[in-house]
Amino acid sequence: MSAALEFLWTHITGKTHLPTASLEGSVIIVTGANRGLGIETALHLARLNPAKLILAVRDLATGEKASARIEASTEFKGEIDIWTLDLASFESVKSFALKVNALERLVSPDPPPRSFLAGADLVLLISIVFIKQDILVENAGIMSTTFKKTSDNWERTLQVNGLSTGLLGLLSLPALRRTVALPPPFPGSTIKPHLTIVGSEVHAWAAFKESKVPGSTLEALNSEEHANIHDRYNVTKLISLFMARKIAALPASEGVVVNCINPGLCKSDFRADLPTPVAWLMNKIAWSAEAGSMNIVWGAVEAPTSGAYISTCSEIAPSAFSTSEEGIALENKLWSEMSEVWQKVAPSVVEVLGPNGS
Repeated sequence: MSAALEFLWTHITGKTHLPTASLEGSVIIVTGANRGLGIETALHLARLNPAKLILAVRDLATGEKASARIEASTEFKGEIDIWTLDLASFESVKSFALKVNALERLVSPDPPPRSFLAGADLVLLISIVFIKQDILVENAGIMSTTFKKTSDNWERTLQVNGLSTGLLGLLSLPALRRTVALPPPFPGSTIKPHLTIVGSEVHAWAAFKESKVPGSTLEALNSEEHANIHDRYNVTKLISLFMARKIAALPASEGVVVNCINPGLCKSDFRADLPTPVAWLMNKIAWSAEAGSMNIVWGAVEAPTSGAYISTCSEIAPSAFSTSEEGIALENKLWSEMSEVWQKVAPSVVEVLGPNGS
């Protein structure tokens, strides 16, 4: 089945559903949480009763509105924090990651199960405060049909959807990894730490002509001469898949479920930069953001396999190209090039990438 036919079939027949597992005691971060899929994802997660829900937004005022909506629409009794994050700035990403790695959870006053009172767990328990991060949903992204560079001198969509999303995931891994060694937030909880990157089925549509340019693929993407900007969103969603698989394979990710989620085509103001007729047609066949966000929540809470691609609340095969010999070679090349960029802007990331740096 062609990618276009598969897309239409999924939107006609696909069904989504919500997980029912409690997130009691958990700390959750959702980026781009002020609108569209982000706010709907945050609403669903709030109903699962985490201890803390962190809304990552570019503008605090929009975050306040999102927080008020969550409080008014759910029975959430936990803590809502609003943190600023601008993925068009590496400095913003690094500052945000520092806060992620400083998150704390107080030990419950109830005595822990006997099975926890052994070895390294004992050291954690008597320290009174746990550094903890349970779920990071990297939902924030942009779609644009104009070539524009950020203050870091990278094409905006490439940096926001690709380089900064990957950097934030890598810099947040230490906090997620520490959670693996902690006792669960309550007896019987089986929730694993998750790093969920929101991708798209359009990764299968990427022509990716820039990958044919000799030399650095990243530099070709960053060159207005070579850039196919109308294909850029598709390309960055293919990169999202590549990053999820590469991060999942890192030793630093052991015990953390890393995946890439296709929420499906959803009604949203996300397509504001597209020509009006195109945006209108896409919204006519799209799911609601509420329905699409169920894919994200399922992938961030219940999806069991690290490195998986998620669609309609199940783990499915990604595009044929992404698993082909050519696709894997491109994944390896891009990962090496992106790793070099990450190490230049955030040298500490080498601790996550490993001794080879990629």
